[in-house]
Amino acid sequence: MLAAAAGAGLWTLAGVAPAAAGAAAVWTTATLVRRALDARRTGRERTDLVAALGMVTRDLQAGAPPVRALSAAAATGQGAARAVLEGVAATAGDVTGPGRTPSGSVRQVVGERLSACWAVSHRHGLPLARLVEALRVDLQSEVDRIEARNAEAAGPRLSGHLLAALPALGLLLGAGMGADPIRVLTATTVGQLLLVGGVLLTCVGLLWTDRLVAGPGRR
Repeated sequence: MLAAAAGAGLWTLAGVAPAAAGAAAVWTTATLVRRALDARRTGRERTDLVAALGMVTRDLQAGAPPVRALSAAAATGQGAARAVLEGVAATAGDVTGPGRTPSGSVRQVVGERLSACWAVSHRHGLPLARLVEALRVDLQSEVDRIEARNAEAAGPRLSGHLLAALPALGLLLGAGMGADPIRVLTATTVGQLLLVGGVLLTCVGLLWTDRLVAGPGRR
C-alpha cells in the first residue's frame, strides 16, 4: 500500500520511470524494516519464554502441582510467554502424546514441546521439572546461537547497506560538479532506463544480502 502510494505520487510529479523506481525502493525498505521488527519481536518472545520456563521449573522442583506452576508463571509472564503457559495449563488434561513435529512460530513450537513434556511425564513417570528444565536449556542455547549469529552478521549487513548508498552519493557528487544527473535520469529515455534498472538491482542486492545474513528461520 505504501509503495503504491509513493509510486502514484511520483508518477504524477515526475513520470513512469521515477514512479517505478520509487515504488520499488519504498517496498524494499518496508520489507527490510518489517523483517527486522519481526526478528526483534521473536527474539523478545524467546527471552520471555526462557524466563517463564525457569520459573515453572523452580515451582515444580518446590513441589507445586503442574497447573499451579504454569498458572503462576503465566501471571507474571509477558506476551508470548503468558499465552503459551495459559494455553498449556488450560489443556492440562490432554496428555495424548507429543503429536506432530513442532512447526511455526516460537510460541507454537514451545507450546507443543511443553505439552509433549507433560505427556511424557504422565506416561512414563519422569519428573516434569527435569523435562521442562531441559526445554528451557535448549531454548536458551537457541537464543545464544541467534545472538552470536546476529553479532557476526552485523558487519556484512552494514557493508551491504553502505554499498547500496554509494549510487546516491555518486548523484550528489555529480550534482556538485554541475553535471545535473537528476535531469538525465528523469528526463531522458536512457537515463530513465538506467534509473529503473539501477534501483531494481540495488533493491535485489539489499534483499539478497538480508537473506544471506538471516537465520534459517527467516529464509
